[in-house]
Amino acid sequence: GALNLMDLVTTRLVLSAGGEEANPIMAPIIHHPFAPALVKTGGFVMVAMVLKACPARSKIVDRALVTVTGLYLAIVFWNLLNLLLHA
Repeated sequence: GALNLMDLVTTRLVLSAGGEEANPIMAPIIHHPFAPALVKTGGFVMVAMVLKACPARSKIVDRALVTVTGLYLAIVFWNLLNLLLHA
């Protein structure tokens, strides 16, 4: 959840610095005041519901969570790097 929020905040900062949204799902709505937060919240809730339905210990789920966490870390890092390079 925190990385999801950091993604949204850093993306907004990149956009305000003149960058563009690369995610084709978010690009059409990124400039709307509430839609991006609603999409991010909805995605987070869906993931939470799926995780609640999964077994407590599952190698597939554990790997998926590590992969998604790594992807979000990479996205936030990329946004921060862009902010530093274009500041």
